[in-house]
Amino acid sequence: MKKLLLTVIPLIVFNLSGQAQFINSLSIYPANPSSNDSIYLIGSCYFQSGTCNQKTLNYSIINETIDCDALHCIGMLTYICYDEDTFAIGQLPPGNYTYRYFVNAGFGINPCTPGIVPGPSDSLNFTVTSVSGIDDITYNEFIVGPNPCSDFIEIKCYSNEEKKISIIDMTGKICSQETQTGNHLRINTNDISTGIYLLQLQAKSTIYKSKLFYKN
Repeated sequence: MKKLLLTVIPLIVFNLSGQAQFINSLSIYPANPSSNDSIYLIGSCYFQSGTCNQKTLNYSIINETIDCDALHCIGMLTYICYDEDTFAIGQLPPGNYTYRYFVNAGFGINPCTPGIVPGPSDSLNFTVTSVSGIDDITYNEFIVGPNPCSDFIEIKCYSNEEKKISIIDMTGKICSQETQTGNHLRINTNDISTGIYLLQLQAKSTIYKSKLFYKN
């Protein structure tokens, strides 16, 4: 009687599904852009596998819809990886826009191949306004410096009348405001964070405005 010899080959199943990815938030800088501003669209995301900082970013603009795609190359380490994607869009004409953010994950070195299952997406609507009729500071009457500034700004002017000086952030919040008299004014800027601000000077019924760049 012959014996039947059976060879058992184990079946190994590989999990080829992609690692999960999630969107935390969407934002735009500056928060209330005008047609003169350079616009940045920002997407915050995280993954259940690290690292995720190697990535490819692309965007396209069709009419008033801006599609931003982020492909992150993640590793096999089992820790949550957070990252932020910034898309430099530049200046846009006035109008109402939709920012759509798409996130995908892939394995290997950059550029990597995305998984089979598409990642999440989210959208944010924003408006680009036209430039107001108020001009930047008239340098015949005011000289402002240094700009960019770090610890202080100085304003030299030809009149001694009282002036209200305001530093306003891109959301419209007044970060600093004081009144001074004279033709050589000095404003402390230690209490504001790095960023782009609006410097506003009001003398009697006249208002002058200019962009102010602050860095620590």
